[in-house]
Amino acid sequence: MYFGFCFTSINGNYMPPVNLPDAESCLNYCRLQHHLFPEVRITDESDSLVMHVIDHVLEVPFPNNILKRINLLTNKPLADSTY
Repeated sequence: MYFGFCFTSINGNYMPPVNLPDAESCLNYCRLQHHLFPEVRITDESDSLVMHVIDHVLEVPFPNNILKRINLLTNKPLADSTY
């Protein structure tokens, strides 16, 4: 189970969380909400960040300290980075 949060401004107030059952639902939620909100966060049940969208860029952290990034407006991957 995952939770989706839409922020009305970056690091600002957010809407009540939405329950998301699986990774595909999380990605679909990000693809829909990034048009309406400047920031979208997906967390797991332990409140760990699993997906993050800021200004139409989806970031997904991986356990090996690699951060995958995709521009959701163009659906093109951006350069990976470390965190």
